[in-house]
Amino acid sequence: MKKLIIVLLSTLIFVMIFLSNQTLQILFNDKIWAHKINNIERFDEASIKFYGIEFDLMFYPDSNHFDINHPPDSSFNLSLATYFQKQINNTDYHYWIDFKNLNQLNYLKASYVLDSLVSVYKLNPDKIIIEAINPHLLSPFQQKGYRTSYYVPIDLHKMSEQKRTEQIEQINANLALNKDMYISFEYKDYPILQKSFPDVKKLCWFTLYGSMNKVSARLLVYEILLNPKVEVLLIPFHGKNKKP
Repeated sequence: MKKLIIVLLSTLIFVMIFLSNQTLQILFNDKIWAHKINNIERFDEASIKFYGIEFDLMFYPDSNHFDINHPPDSSFNLSLATYFQKQINNTDYHYWIDFKNLNQLNYLKASYVLDSLVSVYKLNPDKIIIEAINPHLLSPFQQKGYRTSYYVPIDLHKMSEQKRTEQIEQINANLALNKDMYISFEYKDYPILQKSFPDVKKLCWFTLYGSMNKVSARLLVYEILLNPKVEVLLIPFHGKNKKP
């Protein structure tokens, strides 16, 4: 009975360690970044605990204002300058910026205004990833020394084979026109994208298990992190502050 209890406890401890995001941080510190850090309280915590953070950004060209927000969430009127100011002169800190409203009318101006802020706060463009759904809008950021990522269509694993093939062909066409760019996607689409684009640099996020078995999902996460072509995996972080 004693041996059985020891085995059960050991198994439980192993499972807890295996499923823990803290384990991921210990083993893959530079690859594990915090997801959706869209308020200042979470930023203050996450910027200490993580190698880098990801946040959502809106740009308003009429006022040259960057608002950290993910519509339809309510805006906290949190400016990008507030984040950058807290890391002034820290050229080693990493940011992943998910542009939510980058378009043909604002992308050029957004690149100049962002570059001005980065210069003011003496940050390193090479440590900043700019992500957008339309990869053709990322070229001015790339030319200014930022890393760029093409946010590919979501839920490829749920699509019919025909629809998925069409999407893969479109991704391939976009990458052919936009060189040296990452692709970014949810972890569940990794097997498909790794098979189709094994040599493309990748960024990924793991936020919910959903209907996926936890053990299978965690094994997939480890496979992703062990791939040298994957540079970042985002994980959830709420900290003491529970705002989204």
